[in-house]
Amino acid sequence: MFTFKEWEKTAAIQAYTTRDGGVSTGVYSSMNMGFSRGDAVAAVITNYKIVADAIGVELESFVASNQTHTKNIRFVKKSDCGNGVTKPNRFTDVDGIYTNEKGVTLVTYYADCVPLFFYAPTVTAIGMAHAGWRGTVLEIGKSMAVAFNERFGVPFSEIEVGIGPSICKNCFEVHNDVSDIFMEKEIFKEFVTANAESGKFNIDLWACNKKSLESVGVSKIYVAGECTCCPNNADKFFSHRRDGAERGLAAGLMAIR
Repeated sequence: MFTFKEWEKTAAIQAYTTRDGGVSTGVYSSMNMGFSRGDAVAAVITNYKIVADAIGVELESFVASNQTHTKNIRFVKKSDCGNGVTKPNRFTDVDGIYTNEKGVTLVTYYADCVPLFFYAPTVTAIGMAHAGWRGTVLEIGKSMAVAFNERFGVPFSEIEVGIGPSICKNCFEVHNDVSDIFMEKEIFKEFVTANAESGKFNIDLWACNKKSLESVGVSKIYVAGECTCCPNNADKFFSHRRDGAERGLAAGLMAIR
């Protein structure tokens, strides 16, 4: 699992799963965390048990999002435990979840999209946001920071954010139908680069999310710098861009120690 070293000695338990260490087979090999991919449910549950033991949480503590590339976020609590993992997922259109309760382990899913990890040590609050290119344009990270500020009264300067493993600028090459959407927002223009050779555009999603967070005063931002799509990481990370629909999902996880 990937973890942010900056938080290793804090109250924030956090991890991004790699492909290693699970029991799934074939295209899901081996640590598939997604129930929606066609993998055997028993294998996915076993993977969750392995992860729970590894990070020191209970299997029943997981609370999963229900991602549809929105900027919708939801405060979750112990009564939500099991949602989407040991119980049916009753959330709708939720791409970000956050809490300040112990005994709750947040789960969001990825295969190139940007995982945003939130931690506010002064109020002991955590959050996870799924920022694909649509979520990035919608500035879901900013929405999560605002939610922390409004619910917990924590200043933006005291919110810390980790930008986890996800597709890098070189791998995220798009046509102008996507690049035009980014160019329409002044804050993101500088992170769109035309590729004269391919006639397409490259977009730095890490930089876009960082800039959006900085715009409200979040300054403690840690960037993993790990690309899920680069060919040399094929054995380490699941990637939709590289592998297509036949693959598993990684999970971004957070809990309060």
